[in-house]
Amino acid sequence: MNPAPLDGLRVVEMGRVMAAPFCGQMLGDMGADVIKVEMPPGGDESRSYGPHNFGGVGYYFASLNRNKRGLSLNLKEDGAKEILRRLLRDADVFIHNSLPRAVDGLGFSYEHARDINPRLVYCSINGYGARGPNKNTPALDMIAQAGSGLMSVTGPPEGPPFRSGAPVADLTAGMYSAYAILGALRQRDLTGRGQQVDTSLLEAATSLMTYMASHHFITGDNPRRMGNAHPSIVPYDTYPTADGWVAIAVVNAGTWRRFCGALGLGHLVGDERFAAIPDRAGNRAALDDVLVERFATMTSKDLVLALRGADVPCEAVRTLDQVFADDNSVAIGLRADFEHPKAGPMSAVNTPYHLADWPDTIQKPPPALGEHNAEILRDLGYSVDEIASFRTSGAI
Repeated sequence: MNPAPLDGLRVVEMGRVMAAPFCGQMLGDMGADVIKVEMPPGGDESRSYGPHNFGGVGYYFASLNRNKRGLSLNLKEDGAKEILRRLLRDADVFIHNSLPRAVDGLGFSYEHARDINPRLVYCSINGYGARGPNKNTPALDMIAQAGSGLMSVTGPPEGPPFRSGAPVADLTAGMYSAYAILGALRQRDLTGRGQQVDTSLLEAATSLMTYMASHHFITGDNPRRMGNAHPSIVPYDTYPTADGWVAIAVVNAGTWRRFCGALGLGHLVGDERFAAIPDRAGNRAALDDVLVERFATMTSKDLVLALRGADVPCEAVRTLDQVFADDNSVAIGLRADFEHPKAGPMSAVNTPYHLADWPDTIQKPPPALGEHNAEILRDLGYSVDEIASFRTSGAI
């Protein structure tokens, strides 16, 4: 069997809820030895998020913490702090998503960690970044979506702003962090030094506004909410059918001709109101009236089959049961099923990439709180008596 891409890399993740745990999971999926540090007695609060669970393992926690070993440390105790210091001495990466004032108060700021291990790549994730006046201001995903402008462009034209249905700020911050960590590790190969890596939910969410921000920089205009429509491309929207909704994207002249032909609307190709993309955008309402009337006579399945037969990008708006039952989803392995030693069968969204030489991305189920305490402490050189003493003192 081939070695994992990140085989031999040790990651200490002191993450909570989503952004940092997702970052740690991404590195674990690539084969890094990820040790998840949690504060007893409850650990990561996402362990308690319900109401549904896999045999006692919270679904939220399970979705973000596979491929990790679990270590419980009560960092209010000096013994636990010494364990973490010893762990960081030989670690390659440290990840946390605590506020700077909180991690500084524990004695594990970047400066402290650098003194422990100059080769350490230290990754911090918070709401507003590590440098500005809001660095100690708490934030969660929806707060970052609001602060980034993302909510200002999400939702129907009339009515309140919406957040994205998925926690895009949290997940994107986790992905950017994993990407930056790998860059810092490569730079360490060249310099021999570790470094601080930081990102924030605000930066991650704002990065998703990239082309809208460019338009703003040029014009000074603020983009507005348009539901699912595109500001300059038509048709590019979700449309009702006889039994559901279908998303359709017609982005160039060739696709427009094929689209009209597939629907028996060839006369629209010669209509000067709809001749080119700017014309269709300027006459959006008139075109939408024609399309909505046509789509009302078709089921979502029939519409998708007709348009795909003409190579027009489209898809029915699907629920998760439909997503995972789809033949293509099964073929690409979109769902991963595995066994938990206590909870039994579990399922998760699989990694969204495929490495030919590393197909086995789920090696470990999510750990119980402190599940690997003894194993990890033995690896660090602690004796049986010392481990027992840590338990007695409440350090672990």
